[in-house]
Amino acid sequence: MEYMSKIILLIVLCSATLWGHDVFDPRSRPIPKKQIYNQPVKRIYYYIYFISARYGKKFNNAEIQKEFEKQPWYSVNKNYHDSLLNPIDHQNIAMLTALHDSLTKHIRQLKALKSSIVWEKPV
Repeated sequence: MEYMSKIILLIVLCSATLWGHDVFDPRSRPIPKKQIYNQPVKRIYYYIYFISARYGKKFNNAEIQKEFEKQPWYSVNKNYHDSLLNPIDHQNIAMLTALHDSLTKHIRQLKALKSSIVWEKPV
């Protein structure tokens, strides 16, 4: 299972590198919601980290840190602080986080509902 999650993470990071021009844009434009709403939940989760990674944030999550260190554009900034992010970066992170949290909550609710449904055999 761990191997599979690493493969999924790598796929997400690679596809985000190709798709993520809005996330990586050094001009920090607002990310259009219409481009985010059709993305998988896992990809939205990593987009949250991409924004801070552009500035060289070192992540506490070892798996995420390891994956960013594989990216040619990423390097740790010893002087990183959240104050390096501009208001648009904060806006994008807030939007992505709210969307991710909402989707995750609804997915959990659907899974709970699915597990509580009892299917009866037709007579």
